[in-house]
Amino acid sequence: MKDNTLSIVVVGASGNLALNKIIPAFFSLYCQGFLPDEFNLYGFARSVMNNEEFRALIAEKLTCRYTPGEKDCSGKTESFLERCFYVQGEYGSVDSYLNLYMLMRENSGLLCNRIFYLAVPPVVFSDVARAIGDSGLVSCTDDEPWSRVVVEKPFGEDRESSDNLIAQLSDIFTESQTYRIDHYLGK
Repeated sequence: MKDNTLSIVVVGASGNLALNKIIPAFFSLYCQGFLPDEFNLYGFARSVMNNEEFRALIAEKLTCRYTPGEKDCSGKTESFLERCFYVQGEYGSVDSYLNLYMLMRENSGLLCNRIFYLAVPPVVFSDVARAIGDSGLVSCTDDEPWSRVVVEKPFGEDRESSDNLIAQLSDIFTESQTYRIDHYLGK
């Protein structure tokens, strides 16, 4: 594995949050050179579409405000979109994530670092995490390759439900692999 091989998986990729915030943010990171040379972005959602339809959907949302020194960022946009792939599946289905695994294996190789960004409602966080784990996509060690999961607030409705979600996620991801964020802080 190359040290900088990265697969980014956006679960809930056809939703408003992913299309309007998450994927454009990854495009911005790409334009500024903050993503590794070897990366791919995988969209995963229940919506039926293919890679080309997914790329067309993403292209509508990308803006070129972070392309220093470039007046035309069409080359960056094309290059980014070529790295984007899509898998349709059910959030809690191990078989759906095995399909994702096969696509990732084909495009990124067997050994790559992985980020799973859960742009889905909190009620399915644990089902998604369990299916990702059961499909063998999560690295079980702190060594290379590594795995990370990003979940967004709201993370539970109260302390008890938050603690319950943390316990469920900790069956799959270690605390050092788990990132909880509030996307409203960035506004």
